[in-house]
Amino acid sequence: MHVFDALRVVSIGRSADGYKTAVLKEYPPFFSAGLAQGVYESLKRRQAQGDIVQKPPLEPTLQNWLEKALTVGEVVQQSAAMQPDYQPQGNV
Repeated sequence: MHVFDALRVVSIGRSADGYKTAVLKEYPPFFSAGLAQGVYESLKRRQAQGDIVQKPPLEPTLQNWLEKALTVGEVVQQSAAMQPDYQPQGNV
């Protein structure tokens, strides 16, 4: 069985808990780390080449918001319940 066949078995249809695609909604931690490392290395290389120029510091309110967003975004909630992408909210 090919790895893609295993994914199809796991991710197609519904189970007693809901849609089986929920397991595919987050990337595995090492894949996420690899993506982050790739972005970092690319930015670092472009800065060294002079393609990226550092601007003056951000205003404190925006800097504070970005720092809080980073703090919240870096936490992976292992206990979070995955929901289907489409969740109708009555007659909209």
